[in-house]
Amino acid sequence: MGADGVYRISLAGEVRWHYPGDADVKAKHVFGAPVVTAEGNVFVGSQDGLILGLKAADGSFRWSYNVKADVDGAAAMGEDGNLYIGADDGRLYALRSDGSLRWSFVTQKDIRSAPAVGQNGTIYIGSFDGNLYALAPTGDVKWVLPTGGRIAATPVLDAEGTIYIGSQDDHLYAVTPAGRVRWAFELPGDIDASVAISDSGVLVVGCDDGHLRALR
Repeated sequence: MGADGVYRISLAGEVRWHYPGDADVKAKHVFGAPVVTAEGNVFVGSQDGLILGLKAADGSFRWSYNVKADVDGAAAMGEDGNLYIGADDGRLYALRSDGSLRWSFVTQKDIRSAPAVGQNGTIYIGSFDGNLYALAPTGDVKWVLPTGGRIAATPVLDAEGTIYIGSQDDHLYAVTPAGRVRWAFELPGDIDASVAISDSGVLVVGCDDGHLRALR
């Protein structure tokens, strides 16, 4: 979990490790959820402008990549082993597992949400510029869908590949993999959190009016 740095907590609630381990080093705030891989790696961004690779077993440092801007969103892993993560400089970064840069893509404003990786490795990411972007694994743009407000929510995909994304224009969007809006449902406030999808296909969505809703 992220807080003042990164913690690993046991099922009994005991701290296994904390990064940075040096008590004299002031840890920067970690806002996004860490990504933990089957290979025993932890990837996370922090508000000191660093994307970090750590070892899950003991929290030891593997590598860092400096983007020189707050990294508030969580990362996502592609099937190709690349790490995708956005930052407040408006860029989406694609990093290899060793922390080297593969490519970066520039949006017009901060990226606070996590990417979602869908069919054929397509990466979906929202930006404070109000756009939902679909990128190929090479970083090339497949399509751009404008909304009327900033996007802080992380895109969520269903089994058919439909993308669900909320915007600060008070709408929840259902978007096809080709970038076409299937429907847009208006709510009484900003939609900053991701939707959840039940086993029966019901969408559960929170809104800034303080209500939680279930949509069929």
